[in-house]
Amino acid sequence: MKLLLLLVVITTSTDFVKLQENNAIENLYIDILVQRYLLLESDLWNFIYNSGIKTKDIIFKIRSEHRDFLSSNALSDVMNDDYKSKFERFLTFKEFDNYAQEDAALISLLEQSHGFNSGFDETSETIIRNYNRIVSGDLFKTIKEEAENRNCSNIATRAIESASQDLFMFYEIIAASMLISYATTQRINMVQVVKRGFEKHDYTILKNDFNTRYGKIAALARENIHTSSKVVWMCDSLTYTEDDESIQITNFLTGYIDNEINLNKDGSCWNSCADYKWTRNFGCSDGTFCDRQRRIGHVSACNGTIVDCSYIESSMSICQSADKGSNRRYDNIKFESGLRFGQHPCTAKPSEVSSWWNICLTHCSYCFCYCDSYADSDRYFSLQPAVSTIRKNKIITGVGITKRNGIFSWTIIQSKLLSNGRVQQRTYNNTYDSEFSRRYQGFTEKITDDEREFIVQDFRRSDFGIFEGVDYFTLSWQNRSVNLDTITVPPGCVVTGVRFTVVKEHLNFEIRYTQFNFNTGRLYGRSEWISSKNEKRSVLLLHRPAPSRPINQFETKRSVPNLTPNKFIKFRPSDPEKDAGQTTVPFIDNQIVRPKELTLLSGVGIYYKGLSGYGGFIAPKILVYDMSSYLGN
Repeated sequence: MKLLLLLVVITTSTDFVKLQENNAIENLYIDILVQRYLLLESDLWNFIYNSGIKTKDIIFKIRSEHRDFLSSNALSDVMNDDYKSKFERFLTFKEFDNYAQEDAALISLLEQSHGFNSGFDETSETIIRNYNRIVSGDLFKTIKEEAENRNCSNIATRAIESASQDLFMFYEIIAASMLISYATTQRINMVQVVKRGFEKHDYTILKNDFNTRYGKIAALARENIHTSSKVVWMCDSLTYTEDDESIQITNFLTGYIDNEINLNKDGSCWNSCADYKWTRNFGCSDGTFCDRQRRIGHVSACNGTIVDCSYIESSMSICQSADKGSNRRYDNIKFESGLRFGQHPCTAKPSEVSSWWNICLTHCSYCFCYCDSYADSDRYFSLQPAVSTIRKNKIITGVGITKRNGIFSWTIIQSKLLSNGRVQQRTYNNTYDSEFSRRYQGFTEKITDDEREFIVQDFRRSDFGIFEGVDYFTLSWQNRSVNLDTITVPPGCVVTGVRFTVVKEHLNFEIRYTQFNFNTGRLYGRSEWISSKNEKRSVLLLHRPAPSRPINQFETKRSVPNLTPNKFIKFRPSDPEKDAGQTTVPFIDNQIVRPKELTLLSGVGIYYKGLSGYGGFIAPKILVYDMSSYLGN
C-alpha cells in the first residue's frame, strides 16, 4: 500500500512538473538574455545601495559582472560576422565589433563625466539611429519583401532562404545590439553613482525607455515574421553534368525502334504501330534491325515492356550510341523526310533501316516506341524512414533525396534541439553541393550511429529481408506518378522523420512530428506520422521536354519553381525530336536543403522546378519554424 502511494505521489509530481513546464511563458533565447540582464541590473542597483562594502569592491563587482555578461558566448553567437554582414546594408554595427572588450579610455572618460550617461555614447547614438530607421522606414517590411522576391538569376546564389528566418535573424541582432548598448550605459551609470557617494539615481527612466523601444521592435518583428514565407529551397546546382546519373532515373521508358513483325507472337504485320500500346519483343525476325545488330554482337532488342508505339516514317538512319558508359540507346535518328530525332552528334556508323511490303501485301512498319527495361535501371525509391534520434533530443534540420545503390531515398541532417528555439550549430563545407551524393557513395558507417549528423540510407534490393512494396517502390509505365505536396506539423511540434509511401499507385511522402517544450528544448510525448489528406489532384504536364542542361553562367537559365498546389507529376521520356526520347525526366535534385543557420523545421515538401521546354527537377523543400509567437514575451 505504501509503495502504491509512493508511486502515485511520484507520478503526480512528474505530471505537475510537466504541467508547469508547458504552462510557462515561452521565450526566445535573445529575450531570455534581456531578462537575465534586467535581473542582474536590478540586483546590482540593490547591491550598490545596500551592500555597505568598500567603493573599490563595489566598482570591481559592477565591472566584472558586466564583463562576464557581455563576453558570454550567448551574445557572441548573435553578434557574429555572418549576422552583421547580412544586414550591414540596412544598419550600422561597426561600433559593436569589440563590444565584449572594455575600452578603458572611453569608460574612464564617461565615468568621470559630470552627469549620468543617458544613453548618448557612440554605441547608444548608433542604436537610436538604427531604431529610428527601423521604425520610420519599416525595415522589417523591406527585408521581408526583398527576401520573398529572391530568385536564382544570380549565378552565385545557391539557396533561397526563407524570409521568416531572415527577419528572425534581423530581430536577434537588433535586440542584441540594443541590449549591449543599454548594459554598457547602465554599467557606466552605476560606477558614477558609486564614485559620487551613492547619490540617488532613478535608473528606471532609462530602463523604461529601453523597454518601450524593445517592445516596439518586437511587435514589428512579430507581425512581419508571422506573415512571411517559411520556405527554403535550392537553386539548380552548378556542378552536375549532362551524364550525371546521380540525379537521373535510368533505363526507364527510353525511345526504341523495332519492326512490328517482332512485336506480336504471330510474327505478322496485320496491325499498325499505334495498335501496340503494351507489348514486348517476341524475337528478332530475319533481316530486321534488331536481328542485324544481334549478329554483330550489339544488344538491340528491348528486354522489357514495349509501350506507346507510333509510326513516324518508313525509312530512317539510326545512329546508335558508341559510348559504352552511356545509358543512351541512340544518339539520333534521321528520317527520310529530313525529320531528326535527337540532337546528339553521331559518333558511330549509322544503320539504314526501311519498312517493307511482305508477300501478303501488308506493310511491315518500323515503329517508334518506348522500352521499359529493368536491366541496369535505377528506378527505385526507398520506403524506409529517415528519422532523427529522439532519445538524444535530435531533430531534423535539413533534408535531401539522394541515390545510393540505384535507390533514391531521403537523406537528413539531424541536430540537437536546445532551449528557447535554438539548435546546435555545425559547420558544413559544400553541403549545398550536389557533390554530396557522390562523396557518400563510399559511405560505410552504420546508420544506427546516434551521433552521426547525416543519416544516409544504405541497403541493396538483394539484401536479406528486403522486399519490394515494403522496403522500396518500383516505377513502371502504369505507376510513375509523384505527388507534389507540402506537409506541416501541428503547433508545438518539430519534424523528426520523413519517408516515402505509396498512395493509390502514386509515390507519396509522410513526415513524423514530435512535441517539444520550447523553453527547455526537450522532446517529449509520442511521435506520429502525417501525410497530406488531399485526394483531388491534377497532373502537371511537361510540354515537349528536353533534358535540363548543366548550368552555363553565360547562357543557361536556372529552373523556376512551380508551387501550384494539388498537383502530381509523371516521370516520362524526353521529347523525341529534342532527345530521341533517351532520357527520363524530370531529374531529381539531390542537393541537401537546409538553412544556412540551422533551425527548427515545421514542414517538408516536394515540388517541381523547371523551364519551358525542359524536363526540370523534382526537389525537396523545407519550412522553418514560425518564431513570431515567442518574440518579446
